[in-house]
Amino acid sequence: MVNRVQGHIQSRTVYYLMNIHVTPRSIYLCRHGESDLNLRGRIGGDSGLSVRGKQYAYALANFIQSQGISSLKVWTSHMKRTIQTAEALGVPYEQWKALNEIDAGVCEEMTYEEIQEHYPEEFALRDQDKYRYRYPKGE
Repeated sequence: MVNRVQGHIQSRTVYYLMNIHVTPRSIYLCRHGESDLNLRGRIGGDSGLSVRGKQYAYALANFIQSQGISSLKVWTSHMKRTIQTAEALGVPYEQWKALNEIDAGVCEEMTYEEIQEHYPEEFALRDQDKYRYRYPKGE
């Protein structure tokens, strides 16, 4: 049952979950490992995993392996960090553009401090409503 789904991300997530086989199964949602840009406090971008991000990816692989999943399906975005995280699992994965991170527009690869300095009004607007906020020239 689905109720009150609003917004692009929520509707896409529901679409994927509703169109998967209807037999009982476990669904694991996980975030990619820490990226080089995450480490530097920068948003967006398409950087690879940091050392700690690679450690996370291998820990995730160990966990998934311990679950004994026979027909594991892995979906990633087209971003380097998600692909590197999936590759650590050692299983086939499928790339979905719809899973790409929302583009931060003019603020892409900036730190929050830089955004506050260069776009103070935008910084305040995002802080007031992160869920509905859209970066200038972003998604």
